[in-house]
Amino acid sequence: MFLGKHVCKLESNNKLKLPKGFIKNRSKEFYLIQGFEKNLLCLEKNAFSEMFQKAASLNITDPLARLLLRLILGSAHNVQMEKDGYFQMPESLFKLIGNGPEVCIVGQGDFFEIWSVESWKKQETLIMDVESNSSRFANLEITLR
Repeated sequence: MFLGKHVCKLESNNKLKLPKGFIKNRSKEFYLIQGFEKNLLCLEKNAFSEMFQKAASLNITDPLARLLLRLILGSAHNVQMEKDGYFQMPESLFKLIGNGPEVCIVGQGDFFEIWSVESWKKQETLIMDVESNSSRFANLEITLR
């Protein structure tokens, strides 16, 4: 699983080294796509295929379905991780998150997100709003087995 948050320094040519826990026992191929906020989603091949299948099964006459497919497929890049855990972010996706010297990588279980440090700070502000969290998440029906 991809877990935790990690601030990572960008190397020249938008090269990024993944945290050690993200490299171990992982496929060297994954897909990098535009996220739903000002971030990137990094999915292994199976997760990307599952997302694509679900989006492709939507009604193609629905303008929102078409927009979602454009968001997912129109931004998708197949990325190869090098042996040392580095990969290069395509320029078009790098521009979406900003151009700072560091990024924040946030594990999401089956995938991870890449944020600019500035954008991630805004997300943390939302996450840390404990007074709003119980009402904000009440309808999600999260239960423990």
